[in-house]
Amino acid sequence: LKEKLTVEEIAEKRNLSVDTIIGHIEKLKELKENVQLDHTLPSKKAVTEIKKAFKVLKNTKLTPVFEYLKGVYSYQDIRLVRASLK
Repeated sequence: LKEKLTVEEIAEKRNLSVDTIIGHIEKLKELKENVQLDHTLPSKKAVTEIKKAFKVLKNTKLTPVFEYLKGVYSYQDIRLVRASLK
């Protein structure tokens, strides 16, 4: 993350799945680590819509947000945005 690599690049470099890397990012945020995620987030439009969905639903669970957004954004994108909110 400090090298400003994308999640996909980190996964490839470390020979791990993208989901594993996102899980590590979520754990870092839970531990209140100061990590910059701007370069890992989807488009500004996606971030805005996903944040709005979390706010409207008053929920941080993935499936309700995914369904509210009618599957337009991946669970990975939703997880990254959720992590950025912590």
